[in-house]
Amino acid sequence: NNIFLPMRSIYDQWRLSLARLLGQDRKYLQKMTATEYQQKLKEMSVSPEFKDEYAAYKPAADIIYAFFKQLAFLPDRFCIVSQKVDGKDVFDLINFPKLREDIYFKNKVSATNCSDQVVVNRLKSENKTAQGEVGHFLNDVRFDLSPQNMVKIAGNDQVLENIDIVGMKLDRLYAMLSIASRSNASYYLNSIEFFPNLMDEPSFREDLLKTVVQRALNGISKNQVPTLSSLAKGTLLEIPQFFPKFNTEAELIAQLYNLYMLGLKVPGDTSETMDRRLNIEGSIVPIQLLKDESNYVQLEGARGFIPADANAVVSQKLVDTVKELLVMKASQEISDTDAKQIIERIKKDVPSKSKTKISLADLIGFYGEIQTIVQDKSVSEFQKIWLQTIFINDIGNIESAIQKVTGFFKSQEQKPTKQMLLEEAAKIDMIAFYKENSNSEYSLFSENIEPLLSAGAKSFNAAVREYKANSTEYEGQLKMLHNIMSQY
Repeated sequence: NNIFLPMRSIYDQWRLSLARLLGQDRKYLQKMTATEYQQKLKEMSVSPEFKDEYAAYKPAADIIYAFFKQLAFLPDRFCIVSQKVDGKDVFDLINFPKLREDIYFKNKVSATNCSDQVVVNRLKSENKTAQGEVGHFLNDVRFDLSPQNMVKIAGNDQVLENIDIVGMKLDRLYAMLSIASRSNASYYLNSIEFFPNLMDEPSFREDLLKTVVQRALNGISKNQVPTLSSLAKGTLLEIPQFFPKFNTEAELIAQLYNLYMLGLKVPGDTSETMDRRLNIEGSIVPIQLLKDESNYVQLEGARGFIPADANAVVSQKLVDTVKELLVMKASQEISDTDAKQIIERIKKDVPSKSKTKISLADLIGFYGEIQTIVQDKSVSEFQKIWLQTIFINDIGNIESAIQKVTGFFKSQEQKPTKQMLLEEAAKIDMIAFYKENSNSEYSLFSENIEPLLSAGAKSFNAAVREYKANSTEYEGQLKMLHNIMSQY
């Protein structure tokens, strides 16, 4: 409270000045885009009445938001490690609290940092090299993990741990709460019924959404591991944008996401609240009502989470990510034999490069075979998804072209025969259709099928291996995403 409340008080003073400029009807920055807001700030900065208040408080408001955000999304403590793969250094992060616990139980030695010899030896046994460490302990830490390092509480049989480092979990929650909460300790603000939060500002709100979604879906950003750039200097290594680390912070990340949703509520303005929630809106529905739906995630208690509509792009990303994780969890690597069998099934229905004009009629066989494979019970679900993913653009273009044909006959109020449909399909130039419909080049030729599916199988198998290697982290991510959806 000695840190968070004074900083919020400074921010709230900024919002009082801003409310005087914008007026009572827009004191929460209602219906204001980031562009319009920046224009208002520009006007305020040169206004004789407000420029001094702008100069005094706006830079402070920006610093306060940046501080709260950085604190809320600090990573847990990780060892930065490297491993030689095909002659290149591949970097990864290993959770240090988990590692030191494992080392203690196996070696009865308490490690305090990633450069301790016992840690170096452990990593060396796994062909890994410690390159540094990053982050701050989420939970309280005892350097000495032995049972003897406990303090007995006088008068009873309980024991109290000797804490050497206080964990950051509560501070991170308070930081996010300081951004999202509309509670305040100001008698004056309460008396005038003004309850601002930092998420009223469009630029802060958009930036915070991007941050919380990236952390939930992608993991720890490379920007949070600044030492990687110097470690990778002079190598051919491209540092990954994100490290998929979720397990130890899964509960906290879900809480941060839910606090973000809480902060979107605008006092006394349901319409503005709905507008701000538009891209994250979703519903929890009894599972029996979703039997004809496929775009949902099943939750506990016979319930399902479903995005509100096409505008709910963030909710859709949550659903898509859960589905992808579940597919990877159930998947096995695609064998060369399985890949070749599918190649042969598809190749026969795809035109050759020697054919200069490709019509929709030429692709009906390919589209039909894809649908047959999808319905084939002898083909595994992960193989079907792999196949549909590879040809997602082609399937989309063909379905759009089919809709064009059926739409033509509907406009003519005709009930077409199969022959009539094929004749109309033969009139659609798919090479031109691809460019017009998806701004892409047509490449669906029989000569391309084998290399395309072979490369796709390698990519899919790499993804399966990556999931298996990080299964604990992805299991944590699944639990976190289910937790987020359950709070809607």
